[in-house]
Amino acid sequence: MRNLLTLLILTVVFASCQKEESPKLTSITIETSIDYLAIPKLFRPINDILMWDNNIDSLSIIQDNTFYGEYNIESPEHIRLLLNKERYSMILLTNQNYTISIKDGDIEFSGDNAKGQQLFNTFDRTPTGAFSFLNNFDNDTTAISIKNHVDDLKAKEISQIKKLIQNKEIDEQFRKILMIDIDYYYANAIISLADYRKSQVAKVFKKSFEDLMNSTIKNYPYTAENKPNNWTDYVMESKIYPEIQSQFTQEQRQDLYSKDSIHPIYVSTIQNLIDEPYREDLLASYIINNSKQTNYEQSLVIAFDEFNKDYPNSEFTKYFENDISLIRNYQNKIKSDMPSTVTFVEGVNISSLTELLKEFEGQKLYIDVWATWCGPCKKEFSNNHKIATMLEDSGYKKLFISLDRENEKDKWKDLIKYYELSGYHHLANQEFYKDFASEHSRIQNGITIPQYLIVDEKGTIVTNDAPRPGAPDEVLKLLK
Repeated sequence: MRNLLTLLILTVVFASCQKEESPKLTSITIETSIDYLAIPKLFRPINDILMWDNNIDSLSIIQDNTFYGEYNIESPEHIRLLLNKERYSMILLTNQNYTISIKDGDIEFSGDNAKGQQLFNTFDRTPTGAFSFLNNFDNDTTAISIKNHVDDLKAKEISQIKKLIQNKEIDEQFRKILMIDIDYYYANAIISLADYRKSQVAKVFKKSFEDLMNSTIKNYPYTAENKPNNWTDYVMESKIYPEIQSQFTQEQRQDLYSKDSIHPIYVSTIQNLIDEPYREDLLASYIINNSKQTNYEQSLVIAFDEFNKDYPNSEFTKYFENDISLIRNYQNKIKSDMPSTVTFVEGVNISSLTELLKEFEGQKLYIDVWATWCGPCKKEFSNNHKIATMLEDSGYKKLFISLDRENEKDKWKDLIKYYELSGYHHLANQEFYKDFASEHSRIQNGITIPQYLIVDEKGTIVTNDAPRPGAPDEVLKLLK
């Protein structure tokens, strides 16, 4: 009997331990009536820092048009959900269940905090430093008018949150996280707007904008308990950029950038101004964000190595090792000779596309307009092999036109080596740039790249909006 009692006690204790150790899983179910839905993906943060596409979870298909996933959410997470190239925002809390229905392109949430998730995705979260955001405040020329305008926008969102709370449609924790997002988004808006305006007014008026920025930073410190969705942007704009701008003029910063000397200054500034544990988070975010720009700077490798030395057990490290490896590979590859399949079209007097095309009389061309600073341009280079044979078979030459400035010439040639861009290459001067923007761009009064053109053997531009190499079937339709 005693042995039986002991066994029962051990069984209860074991069961209790098992229950305590079991994670409280949060689930997401996605139901759709559309014909095709790619596997949904969750972009999850590390310590509230989103790692681009370096930390992704997927949902599994459990039956026709239904996907499901379970996740161990230890603390609130801002995640991005990718559904057929459309991105949505969600706030995931511990041990909650969310269902998403997709009908006719519309998304509808149900389950825990459904109304809050739905509302969150109606909020306009345009980056506050973007001109598309700043232009909304063209009539706000004083510090007080900026603050009043921002406060009005913020109050509208808060009023909607209050209604959800009153109707008991969201819980207190969800409300808290959502309020932090609202507070810091609009705090960042004030910082961006005040900084933008103070550069446009006389010195006597600058102080009012600086006072507004300082009071905002005081009211919304970077040491938030739960980091908001825009935490990295907010800390950079409120703490780091102002310090850099106070030390270096725009021309000096541009010169430092061209010499790959700007990143060590930013890293040093972060180390000096940001306390732990936030310093590690911001340094990690800075390194991954800049590594993703595919500018392949050696200084980022150095920053990464120093980060590893300072934080040997950092949870972030594994998430940007691959991007740093790409930079190391790039640095090794550019030491090689220029491929024999590359031909440079020189000519300081070539000031328009018309003049450049005279160098190719009687030849058919597929033109790729790009620049070293253009991420999408460089990403598309990986698809060049898809059209190489069809261009050759149809008698087309490949011409790459770079819109970089003269001081980027070395970088331009390095990228030609790295991406093995076989074909003809021309570095446009500023007169060429202006002429192209006026006569051949797809948009008015500017240029958007990458841009592709097809030219026939008579020198006639068949189209200035040709398909990208990533769409070979569409390219083939235009080749004659």
